[in-house]
Amino acid sequence: MITIRARLFTGLILITIVGFVYLTYWVVADIRVPSLRGTEESLVECAGILATLVGTKIAVEGDSVVYKNLHDVFDPLYQRKIGALLYGEAKEHIENRVYITNKQGIVLFDSYNGKDEGKDYSQWNDVYLTLKGRYGARASQKDPFDPGTPYIYVGAPIMVGDTIVGVLSVGKPSGLIGNFIKRTQYRFILIVVIAFLIIALSGIFLTIWVSRPIEKLTAHVRAVAKGETARVGSLGKGFLYGKPSEIDTMGEAVEEMRQALEGRQYVEHYVQMLAHAIKAPVSSIVAASDVLDRFLDTEQGKGFNNTINEDAESIKSTIHELLDLVRLECRKELTKTETVQIDAMVRDVIRISKPTGNQKQVAIQEGSIAEVSLQGDRSLLISATRNLVENAIEFSLENDVITVSVHRENKYVSIIVEDTGTGIPDYAKNKIFEKYYSLKRPDTHKASSGLGLNFVKEVASLHQGAITITNRPDKGVQAILKIPVSQ
Repeated sequence: MITIRARLFTGLILITIVGFVYLTYWVVADIRVPSLRGTEESLVECAGILATLVGTKIAVEGDSVVYKNLHDVFDPLYQRKIGALLYGEAKEHIENRVYITNKQGIVLFDSYNGKDEGKDYSQWNDVYLTLKGRYGARASQKDPFDPGTPYIYVGAPIMVGDTIVGVLSVGKPSGLIGNFIKRTQYRFILIVVIAFLIIALSGIFLTIWVSRPIEKLTAHVRAVAKGETARVGSLGKGFLYGKPSEIDTMGEAVEEMRQALEGRQYVEHYVQMLAHAIKAPVSSIVAASDVLDRFLDTEQGKGFNNTINEDAESIKSTIHELLDLVRLECRKELTKTETVQIDAMVRDVIRISKPTGNQKQVAIQEGSIAEVSLQGDRSLLISATRNLVENAIEFSLENDVITVSVHRENKYVSIIVEDTGTGIPDYAKNKIFEKYYSLKRPDTHKASSGLGLNFVKEVASLHQGAITITNRPDKGVQAILKIPVSQ
């Protein structure tokens, strides 16, 4: 099982890697452009200045004199040592190359000792485009000092008056620029790697800081589940002023839940003990009452004895209902299921309940009963349905009618119990499912234990269903126990 700590750390690292990869690619690719742009811009200005000077000299002194004077300038310049350190790169001599062509593109001057003089450069972009009055530039791999180093050439027109008489092109090797770009790229990548390591270490600390309280809370919950006496304690303080964090609040909520569950289990335990303790004496009272009835001759004595017997039976019934409800509330899910034929089950309930209805002269009849089966606890469903039918009998008067139906609606089956009894008062509509809440019966004016409908609600919940009880428009009550066919 992957822990929360591993998930947090893995998520943080993946997000960081994706972010840094994109940032590195974008920055490294973008470093080259401004560097080359700056170099080309300086070549444009240099070529323009030299072309203007050469054009002015040609107009005054003529071609041959100007070109000879240029050789006298460049030859010693290439021999001079500079000894400059530019951003970590040593520069020992002048590397720029200058050549001049006529308007046919023939090289008339080459600063590299006249190397390419007389050659036709009319097809090179720096010459070809400049002679047409456009911006001309090119990159070439040819370099007398380093054939592998590309050269950048930028051309400028030589003007005599308003006429282009030739092209002056200035070239610069990109080796120094390339080294600068690579060094900058490597430096940036190194910074990214260091930043990634810092974030990774911070991520380890962060995941431990976040996950440790959760792990402590998990351990506490497991201890509670095992029935151990555990206290959650402090799970971690917030960054600001040491205030409790959200995890602390969650821990306190778990602790409150633990105490509530312990209290509930305590109550359930003693309810069961109390019910079992009362059950035996009540059974003895009922048995003694039956025996005593044989020795009582007067009607008054028999009446008193009958009252004792009825009350004892009532207490006995309440004890059984209370025990059933307590056992039901302790269950979180159905422990056993079987295929329950709902139509057959409902008919059995009607048959069992008819004698009770006949005593009050209340008719119990079948409505529309669909054939349907589902997976559930048969005994609980029978008890819940009997509770609804018996509840309807208790709130019905002579000649009232109770109708029990079964409907199938998509994925649900509904057991419907309808009566023509007294209905539910408005003040009691929101309380009928509360434990121990009971209305007085219309004939006896006595209340029951108030556990029946709460029991039905628990049964519905265990079957992932629901129970609704509403007044009918004309007269009486409609109770619907709705259970999903497939759970």
